[in-house]
Amino acid sequence: MSELAKTQADFSTALAAATVPAGLRGEATQSARRFAVYRNNVRLARMNALGGAYPVLRRIVGEPFFERLAREYALSHESHSGDLNQYGADFNAFLADFAPAAELPYLPEVARLEWLVHCSYYAADSVPLDPASLALLDESQWGALCFRLAPAVSAAAFIWPVARIWEVNQPQYAGAMQVDPQPQTSYALIFRPQYDVQVAALGAGEHAFVAALTAGRTLAQALRQASLHAGFDPGTALQRALQRGLLGDYYFQQAAL
Repeated sequence: MSELAKTQADFSTALAAATVPAGLRGEATQSARRFAVYRNNVRLARMNALGGAYPVLRRIVGEPFFERLAREYALSHESHSGDLNQYGADFNAFLADFAPAAELPYLPEVARLEWLVHCSYYAADSVPLDPASLALLDESQWGALCFRLAPAVSAAAFIWPVARIWEVNQPQYAGAMQVDPQPQTSYALIFRPQYDVQVAALGAGEHAFVAALTAGRTLAQALRQASLHAGFDPGTALQRALQRGLLGDYYFQQAAL
């Protein structure tokens, strides 16, 4: 390791510890005070990144408590990327072990949803599939049809009604505020049709349908898997997927040799 690389590594290590790197010029007390400015700026940058990624959590718990959460997380979790938009991926796991938040047991699940929303916002742009292109296919081709989903799309299962919690905590929301406070299996779709990320509650069948397509299953396989759930409507599910811009281009599954 070169001398410059070692100096940079020591500096980085000291930012995360209650120490001052060796080799700083000047009187020790002054050096420690100056270095504390760097350490404080790093912590504040991480805290601000968390605030940007988790606005619903911040609204639920309030600014003072969220600041405490963010400070504790920033002190114990390094950033492993130069892009702070990637900081905070395991905030949900941190919340699950953070004793002062135990009275709100749904917070880790809300955090998990918010991270998916955050990733959707920064996902690559894509061109949605033109439904007219499907009309050109022969009916015999549909069984082997596979779709590439848009990069901003994801679907997940939760043990709390987090899609509803997310909905009522949006700044523009003006409807009824009631949320069932009991744990319950729920499913959420995260997608970005234009510039704003949207979250939609899904039924079990539609979630299975989107999850199967995401996993590279053929349309026939996805429909068969989703149809195991009562109330699933294949036509409605495909129409919604097209209307929401979930599907990118398509391809055909190669026959096994």
